[in-house]
Amino acid sequence: MRKLFFSMIAFLFTVTTLHAGQADINVDRTQLWSNLIYKAKITQSGFGVFTRYASRYNTDFDKEVNGVTKDDETQGSWLNDLFIGPSFVKKFSPRFKLFTSPQYRPMFFYLDEAKDADPESYVEHTIHWPTVLSYKTDFMTLSYRLILWNRFETDFTQGGKEIETDNEFLTRHNFGVSIPVHKKVNIDLSEEIFLLHTADDGQETFWRNALWGGVTIKPGVKGLAVKLGYVHFLTFKEDSLTRDIDVNDHHFTFSLVYSMDFSKKKK
Repeated sequence: MRKLFFSMIAFLFTVTTLHAGQADINVDRTQLWSNLIYKAKITQSGFGVFTRYASRYNTDFDKEVNGVTKDDETQGSWLNDLFIGPSFVKKFSPRFKLFTSPQYRPMFFYLDEAKDADPESYVEHTIHWPTVLSYKTDFMTLSYRLILWNRFETDFTQGGKEIETDNEFLTRHNFGVSIPVHKKVNIDLSEEIFLLHTADDGQETFWRNALWGGVTIKPGVKGLAVKLGYVHFLTFKEDSLTRDIDVNDHHFTFSLVYSMDFSKKKK
């Protein structure tokens, strides 16, 4: 099982790498992505709250059109996210667990790359609903995460132009494995695909692929975990001239996760 999963990850990484660079326009971005996550279980039946603040800061940007570099200016701090909503956790057995949390997720974009205008920003309102099923074996934890994600239509100005985005509904499917290598350290690997269910004619329904890798460290403080990792997002697009566009996002991630349980009865 472990060898099969690693083989699948290697194959998908190879396919992703080969696809990148074949488009008419290639965009490569490198970002630092930090997350603060707070989870609390409130009732014995499993209900609680989930909050998360995420910030992505661009450190490198490169745009090529037909192999010629057209833009290599960095974009600065370009996205902040807030996730907030109720949560529910259910253990079906000591090995099998469910987590779900419907969330309101506003996305704050900062358009620092506009060349003929002052730095601009806008907010995109979304509903974001992750559900995770996890199963613990003797030597690893297998997981499947489904995210239902609706991004509402948004109006904003970029480079002096008025832009309107359509309402979009997506699903994200993440297949992962977490392998303990020490009692306080896990290695985490997963593959995720994004499906755009409101795609117009000519748009890719399968429009993004993501490879996740990293470690989870429990430093010894009750309820605290630290996650370090790398994520490669490959997004497939098409512009008004029907040119293929590949956007490669290289994320170096840092997350602090703090979990509390208020449901336990005091002795």
